[in-house]
Amino acid sequence: IVRWYTASATQENEGLEAEVTWSPIRNYQARVSGGWMWSSKTLSDPSLDILPNTPAGTVISRNIIFGNRLPYAPEFRFNVFNKYTFTNNLVGEFGRGLSVGLGARYASEIIISNDQNFNAGRGGITAGNYTVFQGVFSLPVEVFGYRMHSTLHIDNLFDKEYSEGNFALAAPRSYMLTVGMKF
Repeated sequence: IVRWYTASATQENEGLEAEVTWSPIRNYQARVSGGWMWSSKTLSDPSLDILPNTPAGTVISRNIIFGNRLPYAPEFRFNVFNKYTFTNNLVGEFGRGLSVGLGARYASEIIISNDQNFNAGRGGITAGNYTVFQGVFSLPVEVFGYRMHSTLHIDNLFDKEYSEGNFALAAPRSYMLTVGMKF
């Protein structure tokens, strides 16, 4: 089977994004960002008007394309990340410079595809509507007189199964350790 599909209509997104960084004390930072896209649609193209002799498949496709939100355009996104750096030792000589961070990201429902097979308006495949957490632990260390900085990033902290707008699931919990040296 060979299918050809063409859409020459214009797409339009309308929304608002905001980002705030807040640092009320020297060793604490918070970053909050979010977006609200209240409109994400394909604008009607007069050349695609339905005529009396228009095939039923074209009518169905047109209603799907012009009646649903654009694929990969969630209505809401929200991100928050907090980080605190300890300026005093916690236990004995350990802990000074330790940074601990925790963040979360949220996305509302995302349409994966707008076609007859995956029509989101009739229970088709969608993704999103997830909240995922991440953590960061950072510690300066000294090895053989060299100052080093180690950071452990943990994404998908609670190992949640979710999709970011793809037919496949997003990555499970993952770890990344980085070590940098100054000399």
